[in-house]
Amino acid sequence: MSNAISSTSEIVISGHEHVGRTAIVTDIDENYQSIFIYSDPLQDSTSENFSCFNLITFDSVLKNIRIEKFSYDSSNAEYKLETPIASREIVSLKKRKSKDYQIKHKFECLLENPGATLTHSGVDEVKLSDIYTPPFFNNVSLEKVKKTSFLNFVHADTALDIIDSELPFYNLVIGTEGCGKTSLLKYFYLKFFKKNYVPIYIDSRNIDGYSIEKVKELVEQRFSEQYDELDKKYVEVDYSRVVIMIDDFHKLDYTKGKIRLIESIKNLFQHILITGNEVMLFEKYFTSEGLSIELFENFSTYVIQEYSPSLRTQLINKWCRLGKEYLDENEKREYFKKIDSISSNISTVIGKNLIPSYPIFIISIIQALESGETESSDNKLHAYYYEYLITSSLKKALSDKGDIGFYMTFAKEYFYFLFSSKVRFSPIDYSDFLKFVESHRRKYAVTKVSNETIRKALADGKILRFDSDNQVHVTYKYLYYYFTAKYLSDNLDEESSKQTIDLMADRVYRDEYSNILIFLTHLTRNRYVTYKLVEKSREIFREFEPVKLEKDIDFINRLQKELPGSILKSIEVEHARAKTNEIEDENEIIEIENENRSLLEDYDLNEDISGLSEIG
Repeated sequence: MSNAISSTSEIVISGHEHVGRTAIVTDIDENYQSIFIYSDPLQDSTSENFSCFNLITFDSVLKNIRIEKFSYDSSNAEYKLETPIASREIVSLKKRKSKDYQIKHKFECLLENPGATLTHSGVDEVKLSDIYTPPFFNNVSLEKVKKTSFLNFVHADTALDIIDSELPFYNLVIGTEGCGKTSLLKYFYLKFFKKNYVPIYIDSRNIDGYSIEKVKELVEQRFSEQYDELDKKYVEVDYSRVVIMIDDFHKLDYTKGKIRLIESIKNLFQHILITGNEVMLFEKYFTSEGLSIELFENFSTYVIQEYSPSLRTQLINKWCRLGKEYLDENEKREYFKKIDSISSNISTVIGKNLIPSYPIFIISIIQALESGETESSDNKLHAYYYEYLITSSLKKALSDKGDIGFYMTFAKEYFYFLFSSKVRFSPIDYSDFLKFVESHRRKYAVTKVSNETIRKALADGKILRFDSDNQVHVTYKYLYYYFTAKYLSDNLDEESSKQTIDLMADRVYRDEYSNILIFLTHLTRNRYVTYKLVEKSREIFREFEPVKLEKDIDFINRLQKELPGSILKSIEVEHARAKTNEIEDENEIIEIENENRSLLEDYDLNEDISGLSEIG
């Protein structure tokens, strides 16, 4: 308690210890000082004549604090001032720290903003530092040396730790949309600051020059926005302690400007952390003479990985523990039950590569679970979670929330178009996308919404991704599966939809069809779907008799003639759970590496698609 109070307070006044003294407490590691003022008892329990109190005077003009102790004189029945008088200077009435700069309150609030409106029953405000869980990286820098496509996992805290300030610290962190790149920079901004570095956050959209002078000017502007200057000016900052943090580097359009920018920053600073999208792994850079160069040759390059089971559990733990500093035994049982319930639901909704296992999706599902709207146990329960993720994202992108019905219908028609045209996850040209938009307009007589408005809403709502090469991409797999199933669910009365379901049920071993059918069972109660799947199952296993758990399990019963005695072992719950998550992490890594190996093998993309030739 004392350490926590002293780390956040310049002056601590206490009278509970009943031991009078004044002291300066200094923490060398964290570089702060605090004044502790303890008072003697006003009435001692063992001596009726022993009584003291302190008079503390704050002088805002002289900027100091005086502590005067008065003791009771029983012979004269009065309080007398003791000597000497303790006095201490106060620096601007701020917390006494050795740092020359403090992060401005406004910018600190920005750093603590989790990037979404989150509500929690245990706290008034959810801060990023309350729930942030650093991810694992794939160190693709090693791949360049080893010539391997398999994963080289390293934790973010290990990868981005500045061990020696004298050595260059050049790091590039790559990640897909929504994987948490900005949150990662916010987290490490505060971490670097605590280690006495001076991090400077720069949004790539604010970069308007690439020369050394322009970079100097930009960094100074950002410094003045992010820090209160206490004792020194920016010009006196030790550049060897500055960490330049550039977010969304890929949004810079001018390629030659990117080259000049990196050169200018490297000439000025030796600690650089840049984030960007996955396209940067394949982007080519050329000098004004047309020569190809490796822009990030001296950078350690990392790719943010989806959260493993252990990281998901850590995040869920942090969320559930908010506002609960202490748990008794009964509360612990309920606490672990809640974590198990949330973990189970999240694992089911995320599925096998359906939804990216990134914090924004995990937190969104938790919010849906806690909203009270999903208590029903009917077949549409998990469909609600998917729809929640979609509508929540779209609502943020729309100025008029009433338009959401139009975009949900558009997405349903568009993704079924990708399915029926056998485009699937392949990108299409923007011109072909516009042709579909015009077709959709004619079908539904849409006249008020422009093509650009539709494009922007779908992009901002993370439904589709439009790249600089005029290609339109499916943002996430679950969107394709969900909306294709939604189209079929809404059109089950049509014979063509039934034929499509029949064909997919015949080839349920294909991931695409099985996932669509799973979503379809979530979205509809129509017995035709269930009947068709049961019928196909019976056909596949027609040579086997149904298991009745009677005589057909006699061979199992013969293996064990008597039940073994119960052996109860005392275990530490959290340790056991951590061990289980560790095993799940290892299994997930093996599974990912096996998938990577299969991608290296020859694969016939046309395999088994002839059955869909009837779908038009």
